[in-house]
Amino acid sequence: MTARQAIDKLGNAARKSVVKEIQQLLDRRSWHGVRMSNIPKEERKRIIPCKLFVKEKYSASGDFEKVKSRLVAGGHRQDARLNKDKTCSPTVATPSVFMLATIAQAESRAIATVDIPGAYLNAHMPGNVRVRMRLDASISNVVIQLNPSYAQFVCDDGSIIVELDKALYGLKESALLWYELLCERLRSIGFKQNRYDRCVFNRYEKDGTQCSLCVHVDDFMITAKDEDHLEHVLNDMTNSFGDITVTRGRKHNYLGMVFNFEQQDSLEISMLSAVEELLNSCDVGSGIASSPATVNLFRIDASSNLLSTGDKEFFHSVVASLLYLSKRVRPDLLLAISFLTTRVQNPTQQDLCKLMRVLKYLNATKDLVLHLRGDDFLCICAYIDASFAVHDDYKSHSGVFVSIGMGPIFVKSSKQRLNSKSSTEAEMIAVSDGLNHVLWIRNYLCDQGYKLPAARIFQDNMSAIALFKTGKSASSMRTRHIAIRFYFVKDRMDSGEVEVTFKGTDDMIADILTKPLQGTKFKELRDRLMGYTK
Repeated sequence: MTARQAIDKLGNAARKSVVKEIQQLLDRRSWHGVRMSNIPKEERKRIIPCKLFVKEKYSASGDFEKVKSRLVAGGHRQDARLNKDKTCSPTVATPSVFMLATIAQAESRAIATVDIPGAYLNAHMPGNVRVRMRLDASISNVVIQLNPSYAQFVCDDGSIIVELDKALYGLKESALLWYELLCERLRSIGFKQNRYDRCVFNRYEKDGTQCSLCVHVDDFMITAKDEDHLEHVLNDMTNSFGDITVTRGRKHNYLGMVFNFEQQDSLEISMLSAVEELLNSCDVGSGIASSPATVNLFRIDASSNLLSTGDKEFFHSVVASLLYLSKRVRPDLLLAISFLTTRVQNPTQQDLCKLMRVLKYLNATKDLVLHLRGDDFLCICAYIDASFAVHDDYKSHSGVFVSIGMGPIFVKSSKQRLNSKSSTEAEMIAVSDGLNHVLWIRNYLCDQGYKLPAARIFQDNMSAIALFKTGKSASSMRTRHIAIRFYFVKDRMDSGEVEVTFKGTDDMIADILTKPLQGTKFKELRDRLMGYTK
């Protein structure tokens, strides 16, 4: 919400939150005032705007927690010539978070989530960078009330021009400046980066036990052997970063997902409030469906009418929201959503009907949560499957499911980029593409300090398996053009990194990611996909 909307809705709570945010910016010396007359005319057009936003925050249990405000600089108005390599900052990969949490559950580790208030404001703007920003009249009034010395900088329209001294949220440089500072401070207290995810850090305590953390901008999840070891880490972080907001216990809200470690047998991850909010915004009512898609999911009716501009925007927005859900806690939606993402440019009435089917299914299953268990996490299992020539352009569809025990660490459902001439070739494309993710997960865990056997890749096509194992074709002219793919897989098999094993279609979990199953078969594979059964 904007500050005005928040004040109209929340009243004094919003006002206090706005004042608190601006006071923090002043206390941190985030800027200094500049008189307009001292700014050369040719530089005035480079002055960027800012906006103040207000948000209601809730705890992992769904209870109202606080009202939070944030002043955001209009970085979109900065010089477009800024080199992306000098402004981009990494964020933790979702599979990394899932593996960190799954291992914490398996090893009964103590867990904390940490937020660093005003994190970006710890980072100074480089001396050779000058960014000026306009505070509008309403924000300027609050600034003057808190620090009357700013009255000398007021412009004719009531605004104030400031020059930024700290990495304010919204600036193109801010994320990278904060990340570089973060890495420096974590290294100073003994942490070392994982080479395969630059937002995962580990350190070893004096007794040899490991502490691991992952970070997404300024939000941390930290795991340690027990509460005493965790307390030691939190004290070091407080000394390094100043005041930090810490949540401890067995239930945490992290990156919009609720991680529930309270059960002994598995970790539960959910986004129930996001599901409810999406369904309410789409006005699904009491409509329900038994599966996300009918058997006609991939069929395109060329005679179906295009959506109006308003319906097209609705379609695109909802598909994006469902994609966010399905890539995290609802992989049972992923097949349908992966197809609908290919339709967002020119969606039709038929596409809208398919989207409504997904929403009705979500309405019927909104209480489903993801289950992860890491009792077998030292063995990576990947189910990789393909459906041959199912799209209207006769391209095939791949599905990948990777687990380190029970439930998915990584899932993917996607249309293949090239046409294949046989089901065997389609399977080989799926495995060679999916192998990239399997190898990354294996390398990540090895860098976390675990010794792993070969990752097990399950396949239901004996011909493809034979090609992977031999590295050559019995009918060279038919498969010569895909030789590079099975040689890539065979090379990793020979190195001991992976092994390819037959798994019948009835037990192929990835089957649910390649075709719109129905009835009992869909429910059986969904329960395995979501980690309810193994």
